[in-house]
Amino acid sequence: MTAPPIPVHLAHRLTVGGRAVPWVSLETDRGHHLGQVDDAKRARAIIDRRCQICGEPLNPARYVLFGRETDRTRGYVVEPAMHPECAAYTAKACPMLAGDLDHYRRTPLDVSDRTSPDGYPLAPAPDNGHRAGKPSEPYLQVWADGSDYRAGLCDEGVVLAWPARPLRVRLIATGPDRAALDLMKGTS
Repeated sequence: MTAPPIPVHLAHRLTVGGRAVPWVSLETDRGHHLGQVDDAKRARAIIDRRCQICGEPLNPARYVLFGRETDRTRGYVVEPAMHPECAAYTAKACPMLAGDLDHYRRTPLDVSDRTSPDGYPLAPAPDNGHRAGKPSEPYLQVWADGSDYRAGLCDEGVVLAWPARPLRVRLIATGPDRAALDLMKGTS
C-alpha cells in the first residue's frame, strides 16, 4: 500500500514509512511503532479530550471515532477520538482501516521491560491481546456532537463512551469483509 499524502495540518508529525505517526503511538528505544498504542497517552487523550492523531485539543463541537460493532454493543471504545480532518487521513493511512490487512498483528510488541522516552513504564492498549492474530473486523466511523463526549472507567481502564446520539455512522469494511464487498461491487 502506498502511503497517502500527509495533510498540511499533520506536517509537523514524525513519519514512519511515509505515514504521520499518531500522537498516541507507542515509542520505545527502537522508535515509533505504528499500530501499537501507548496506554498512558491513550488514557490521557481520552481524559484531556485530545485528538489521538495530532495530540491537539478536540473541537468542542464535533469529534470522530472509529469502533467495531462489538464496541457499539458494549457501549464504549478504548481508542481516543479524533478531529474530522485527522479521521479522514487515518481512514486512508491506517492499513487496517484502509482494508489492506486481513488479520490483526499476531504477536503484540512486548514492552514489559521498557520505558518511554519520558521515563514512565510502557503498557500496550488494553484490547491489544484480545485481537492478536484474529481476522480484522469491519469498523464504524462515527461522527458525534461534542456535548455527547463522555469518558469513563472500566476493567480496560479509561474508555470513551459510545455516543448516545451519533450524528453520522459509516461502515468501513476491512480485510475479508472488504474483499467480499469489492467482489459484490465488481471492483476487485
